[in-house]
Amino acid sequence: MDIYNVDTQETLALRMIDPKTGVDWAVDWVDGAIEYNPETERYEADTRTLDWWIAQMGEHQAMHDLIHEYKCNYGTDAVSDVLSTIPFSDFTSQPYDIFRALTDKFGISRKLDLTRW
Repeated sequence: MDIYNVDTQETLALRMIDPKTGVDWAVDWVDGAIEYNPETERYEADTRTLDWWIAQMGEHQAMHDLIHEYKCNYGTDAVSDVLSTIPFSDFTSQPYDIFRALTDKFGISRKLDLTRW
């Protein structure tokens, strides 16, 4: 998904890749949260909005990648059982809650590098 930053006049590419299928579903993920401008035929947002979405997409991408990795290592049923025990959490804390639950159950299978986001 390409988004035009109205403050800097730069276009950024935001991606949200399904680790199982490789499909980019960023457009579906931010549906309605980032406005499409029909006059310019592009998605547009200000820097503050983009910074927030970049951070959220990075954290959620890492979460989805981790879930996929744990499913490959421990089985879908075992991971799904852990995920089903997590109480509802808001959008911004969900990646941390899931990471904590999975690592409490299975341990950390590799060092995570979150600096790329």
